[in-house]
Amino acid sequence: MGLKLVRETEEAVERIRTKMKQWGITATFLAAQLGVSRQYAWQIIHNRTFLSVERALEIENTVDLIIAQQKHVKT
Repeated sequence: MGLKLVRETEEAVERIRTKMKQWGITATFLAAQLGVSRQYAWQIIHNRTFLSVERALEIENTVDLIIAQQKHVKT
């Protein structure tokens, strides 16, 4: 069961990284939105720190909200 959770977290981080790249979201901007340091945001994006599945999904939700705001501005 532990490996399943690790895999789910890694998949969420991969989705975060992909969305950020597609939309030009920087680690600095994500860090500001999350209220964390830029270094911590970089560690999240590059899967260099432990995240629970729940935290990874929260961060993905934040990225989705950033994208939704950018879409709204573009229309």
